Amino acid sequence: MTNAPRNMLFCTFSLVAIALTGCGQPAGQSESPAVPTPIPVTVTVPGKQELTICTTNEPENLIGNGGAAPLWEAVGLAAAGPDGAFGAQPRALIELPTPENGDLLRNPDGTLSATLRYRDDLTWSDGQPFSAADALLGMLAAPSPEVLDVETLDDFTLNVTLARDAGYPYVPVAPPLPSHVLEGLDVEAIANSAYAGLIDPALGPYVMAEWMRGESTTLVANPHYAGGAPAIPTLHFRFLPDSATLTGELLAGNCDVAADDSLSVADLPALQQGVQQGQAQLVAGPGALWEHLDFNTAPGGGRVPYFADVRVRQAVAHALNREALAQSVGLGFVTPLDSWLPTDHWAYPADPTALVSYPYDPTRAQALLSEAGWRDGNGDGVLEYAGPGGEYGCLRGVWTIEEGTPLAVTLVTSANDDLRASIASQLQADLAAAGIRLDIQAVEPAALFDPQGPLARREFDLALFAWPTAPEPRGDNWWLGADLYRHPLSDEVVHNWQLEDRFARASVEKLAPSNIPSPTNDYRGQNLTGWCNEAANLAIYQATRALSLPDRQAAYAEQQALFAQALPTLPLFQHLRIAAHRPDVCGIAPGPYAPLTWNVAAWYGDPTGACGS
Repeated sequence: MTNAPRNMLFCTFSLVAIALTGCGQPAGQSESPAVPTPIPVTVTVPGKQELTICTTNEPENLIGNGGAAPLWEAVGLAAAGPDGAFGAQPRALIELPTPENGDLLRNPDGTLSATLRYRDDLTWSDGQPFSAADALLGMLAAPSPEVLDVETLDDFTLNVTLARDAGYPYVPVAPPLPSHVLEGLDVEAIANSAYAGLIDPALGPYVMAEWMRGESTTLVANPHYAGGAPAIPTLHFRFLPDSATLTGELLAGNCDVAADDSLSVADLPALQQGVQQGQAQLVAGPGALWEHLDFNTAPGGGRVPYFADVRVRQAVAHALNREALAQSVGLGFVTPLDSWLPTDHWAYPADPTALVSYPYDPTRAQALLSEAGWRDGNGDGVLEYAGPGGEYGCLRGVWTIEEGTPLAVTLVTSANDDLRASIASQLQADLAAAGIRLDIQAVEPAALFDPQGPLARREFDLALFAWPTAPEPRGDNWWLGADLYRHPLSDEVVHNWQLEDRFARASVEKLAPSNIPSPTNDYRGQNLTGWCNEAANLAIYQATRALSLPDRQAAYAEQQALFAQALPTLPLFQHLRIAAHRPDVCGIAPGPYAPLTWNVAAWYGDPTGACGS
């Protein structure tokens, strides 16, 4: 798999690194006297024998619990694991299933068939060999709605039938479990068994030795780990009550690592002070959540279609200083997005120049608004409409705005949210300078995202909130704007209006439904913008239904180019993800999606803090 070029902006900060002295001579050490012949010297740098990872999140159980992922990265060996970004790599598998190697195909009924070929050199920590029966038991004990059926082909091969909407990397996430230990135990009882509270034996780099509930758990190196002995023989996970306590314990030297599932922007001042005093190194960068501004491009219910014209949406993009916004709320660790996927995602376009960009340009914003028919009619700084209206995409008719209507729009966002309040404030100021009056409506989150709320009912002009990004992009749930059918004669993918009247719609195979929330789908779609573009519909359908990664990448690139031009949503930035560690801990490689511990077996200690640089 080829990943798009990465621009992770993950930075490790320390006073030594900032001063660029990390590669020089240690402070206080005098220079060696000159001698005629150099004397060879062997220097041994002792590593850490124990490491303490502190978190505020203690999982209730370890099997079938997504909150236990940081621990499972240390004790488990899943079929596939993260690559540090949004891609995947084989772990217990020899290789990932793909159409090219014949291990991934779509069945006639639309479901997927994935052949999982496991390594034959894996051994449990008690010395017993691994087999496909262990992988099967893991899937049965932690069932996934994506897994419909599993068949054992031989001692190291399973064939898995996956739901038609299962996605990349097409491998069940449940880690294998030791069938030789759990044999005879009902699969429904495994999640509450003694083994679920103390993973021993283990297949990953570590095995659990002790779990003191409410305090800590201790892990020791697995002597039979296929990847070789981890550099740090013993791990301790400490469970602390809150992030302030965690930060204090890190700076006091009682924690080696502060996990990124426990820290927030509120902890940064104390952490940055610790950096200045040489007590910590800060690791921060963009995470999986991305903040965005939704335009209601085709409102119903008599709402004014302020953003039906693409030029008005583009004007907002140019009017908003997203660079300054990202700097202020992301503290310099994140940059503005130019698509709904980040640059380090495998589905991001290989050629980013194919995406239209919207730099801060108030002059361009005003020109676009003028082209779209908005004029400063009475000199109060708020533009009024004097244009001809236009036509919605996908044959949905025409739209009009009454002449003289002021460009006064309402933004809905979540209440009691400092981040969004800050974004909304800057948006309000920037749009006012462009002649757009913005009223901010803060709604309690439960009401905002309720099926009867303003988002699902599309009762808004602008909406500010966040979506998550995952290794499987999906996208049809957000962007598909019309029903798609298989043409009975040509077998092509077509829209409803491309089917001749002689075909009864009930007898034609519907391939995908529109995801614009409406009474017909009980307001369950997530295309909240109401955007519909024929070419983009076909591209996102192809991107989510194709199996070959190159084919999917090409289709996603096409859709993102159309998205960036039409701009139904203005991407802002990824949310900040923060972790920290003591200066003598090395090898941490944070990413936007996976737990910080995804590569814990590669962590090591270096008392100099140079970490091999």
